[in-house]
This record gives sequence, structure tokens and C-alpha cells, in this order.
Amino acid sequence: MWQVVLLGSTIVFRGVSLINLHDLDDRNMRFNYIISSILADVTLVSLLFWFTPGGQYFVGKGWTILAVFVAFKGLFYLMNYYRSTQNAKEINARLAGMDAK
Repeated sequence: MWQVVLLGSTIVFRGVSLINLHDLDDRNMRFNYIISSILADVTLVSLLFWFTPGGQYFVGKGWTILAVFVAFKGLFYLMNYYRSTQNAKEINARLAGMDAK
């Protein structure tokens, strides 16, 4: 039963991190994404640790795997943030050009 609970909570936390259910502003949505995403990762790692046959083997390699996962996830988030900032600047420049006409 705990396997289903952990898997369900992983899916729910991941969904909450991607969907703005509470009409949050941009800053609070980023916090919501980070916290929900971390909770989803923690539940997934605990599911792997407690309920897989290689869970004890995972403990030895788990910290390395988790560090690599967090590093790639951080780089992905940073890349998306930078790209969205550049797109917002480009859109604002185009809109400012339309107002001048």
C-alpha cells in the first residue's frame, strides 16, 4: 500500500509543480515549482530505496546519482529561466516598436 501512496504523491507533487492552481504570481510560482519538485524527487527516491530489490545497493550509489540528478535539474531550470527572460525581452521590444508606429 505504501508503494501506491508514494508513487501517487510523486505524481501529484510533479503535477502541482507544473500547474498554477492558485493563480500565483511569477515569483511565488517559482517557489511552488522548486518546493513541489523537491518533494516529488524525495518521494521518488524513498520509493526506490524502500521498495526495490536493489534499494540497499542504491544507498551506496544513491548520493552520487542524486547529486547528478539535482545538478542536471538545476541546469535545466536555469536554462529555461534564462530563455524565458530573453523571450520576454524580445516580446517587449517588439511591443514597444508597435507602439511607436
